[in-house]
Formats: sequence, structure tokens, C-alpha cells
Amino acid sequence: MSKVQTLLARCREFGAELTPTPHGTLKVKAFAPLPDTLKEELKQHKTEVLALLRSSSASSLMLRCRHCESEARPDGGTLSKDQTNYIQFWRCLSCRARGSMVFRLQ
Repeated sequence: MSKVQTLLARCREFGAELTPTPHGTLKVKAFAPLPDTLKEELKQHKTEVLALLRSSSASSLMLRCRHCESEARPDGGTLSKDQTNYIQFWRCLSCRARGSMVFRLQ
């Protein structure tokens, strides 16, 4: 996996959806703000990120179900009560399993 693919996968772990716009910008939609370090990496690699998102290989960067290894999609998320963690929920498109991942916010 290339550095840019890894960067996009990390963004998706936070529930972020990245979309290239016709104007050459990157639209980032997320349930909670991305960590500053991740935002900075996106800025530094904007050209490569846009190119990869526009290519057909971007679909291979989806989350994978922990049960059947099929494609999984983000299914909402929330901040922990103490606001130090982000809980990302996911659902499998194949076996319909559901789960969550916890990410420490900086």
C-alpha cells in the first residue's frame, strides 16, 4: 500500500469521506474533526490524494469486515463522554455484521 493509500485508509478509519471537487479541491466530510497531524498530511499530499480518489483504485480502500473480510462501511460515530476518543461504528455489506473501532483523539 502506498503512502497516500495509507493516508486515505487512516482518514476512513475516522469515518471521513473524501471527495474530489470539480474545482480541484478536496471535500472532507467527517463525524468529528480529524487530528491536526492528519489534516496536515492531507494538505501536503493533496495532489496525490486527488489523483488517487479520481482513479478506479480508490474503491479498494474501503474498510473490511473483521468477520468475513467483505466490504464494510462507516455507520455513524460518536465522541466518548470524556471527549478523548472517537468511536466509529461500521456495518458489513455482505454478512451484515456490525462493530466499532475506538480512536484516541489528539
